[in-house]
Amino acid sequence: MRNSTHGFFLRSILMIALTLGLAACGDDNSVDAGHSSRLANTIGTEVVFTGSVGDGPVTGASINVISVRGHTLATLVSNSQATYHARVRPAMADYPLRLVVSGGIDLVTGRQPDFQMESVMARATETIVNINPFSTLVTQVARRLPGGLTEANISTAKSLVMGRLSFGLNRSALPDPISTPITAHNVAQMVKASEALGEAVRRTRDQINASGQPMNGNTVVRALAADMTDGHPDGLGRPGVNPTVTAVFNVVTGQVLVEALSNNLRVDGVIATGVIDQSILSTFAGVRSNQLTDSVRVTADLLTEARVAVAAAQVLDSSGALASVANALGNIAVSATPAGVASVLPASSTNSLNIAINRVSTASTAQVNAVNQTVFAMGDTGSGSAGPGNDGTGTTAGGSFSLRWTAPATRSDGTPLSLSEINGYNVYYGTSRGNYPNRHVVSNGSAMNTTVSGLASGVYYLVMTTYDSAGREGQRSGEVTKNVP
Repeated sequence: MRNSTHGFFLRSILMIALTLGLAACGDDNSVDAGHSSRLANTIGTEVVFTGSVGDGPVTGASINVISVRGHTLATLVSNSQATYHARVRPAMADYPLRLVVSGGIDLVTGRQPDFQMESVMARATETIVNINPFSTLVTQVARRLPGGLTEANISTAKSLVMGRLSFGLNRSALPDPISTPITAHNVAQMVKASEALGEAVRRTRDQINASGQPMNGNTVVRALAADMTDGHPDGLGRPGVNPTVTAVFNVVTGQVLVEALSNNLRVDGVIATGVIDQSILSTFAGVRSNQLTDSVRVTADLLTEARVAVAAAQVLDSSGALASVANALGNIAVSATPAGVASVLPASSTNSLNIAINRVSTASTAQVNAVNQTVFAMGDTGSGSAGPGNDGTGTTAGGSFSLRWTAPATRSDGTPLSLSEINGYNVYYGTSRGNYPNRHVVSNGSAMNTTVSGLASGVYYLVMTTYDSAGREGQRSGEVTKNVP
């Protein structure tokens, strides 16, 4: 296909990764932060922002504010409420800003965070920038998309991560784990979901270490981020993917989510419900006893993620005990309370996943691929792919799949692109990864969705391009998968 210097990427809020131009370079800028220990020369407009820091809430952590060029603009400290407050003067060329955490004490584990958390501030108008495991994955995924850390890639990364790895976040109450204010009404689900995702990373690290392969939390996070650039934790993605890490993560996620559903999440092998609740009470004023973790109801996304992960574990363990867990998950209703879940799940549910967990880190290549393919195939049709906060459409029945996207506003060289200059879109698709022999043409430049029909059942792989009024075709998007029943 043709590309020109004025080509452009298509950004789809379905799961199609794109990038616009790189940010320009800027000068050293200043910060006037209440907890700052490092200042730069004063340039730019002052911005004031705040946020929470937590896997479990993290107090006393250093937070480096870093420009897109890599300059440290400020160093902040999280206070006893696990929040920080900043007054900074970046230039426009400094955005997006990264916020990188080091040190501090996680009030749930009682030690420093097990991996380096970070977040990102895309533009000067943002006033809330939370730092948590979700923001860490979003930032890491965005950095790995073509073009690196841009505002467009940050938006895409949020859709990719939250479309498949919500860990119980209710996207009606917490549509964006980075920019949504944390209140008494959502703090329990934020801390509980963050702790669950953090625990999945820790268990992945520990299981791989136990098999004799050195691994730390940062390595696990980076491998997952490389994997999630295509929207699926399936062992495929951009350079840095480790299929074994993904497979271990997918299986241990089943155990973590089973525990989280009944509010019996284990941290360091011990049920941590009381410690998590106490960490919320000690850092967030005004939380009532009926707003703690036992009040967090089951979401459709959480149920889907748990069912998919347990199905992945069944690739390695076909025992009746694990089958009982899978069957019980099918009987849990959306919006159930943890107490209601506990009455449905077998009492030994978490232990029922031990066999699969012990096997996965030393599994054969074929078994690793089977685990990851199960997650990919089931996740593509699950509700987790299209819940609140993700505008992607699911697959449709009757030999077709549907897509939704937003039009690019910029060419890949950064020059503006008006809607009137777009003549249409091409959807290239096929039944094997990286091979797209078929083309579906959308000849309306203002279109935002399409349906590809007349298809046999199976998994399809697709990319998209935009073409302008001069016939110039943009670069291909990242690959998307769709399952046709």
